[in-house]
Amino acid sequence: MCKVLKVPRSSYYRWLKDPEGQRRRKYMELDEKIMDAYLLPRDAMEATGWRRICRHPELLSREPL
Repeated sequence: MCKVLKVPRSSYYRWLKDPEGQRRRKYMELDEKIMDAYLLPRDAMEATGWRRICRHPELLSREPL
């Protein structure tokens, strides 16, 4: 099967071991944190935009991707 698909066997076995992948998990975790920051209770006059989301404490303390 690997020959037909032109995929190295090592990649196939790595995928079997971890089908979701580390990068996808990190992105999903980041998406969750962004949504939490976006949906926080706020004053009616306060805008929700990239500045407010980027100032969220959980996002400030994260390591770069």
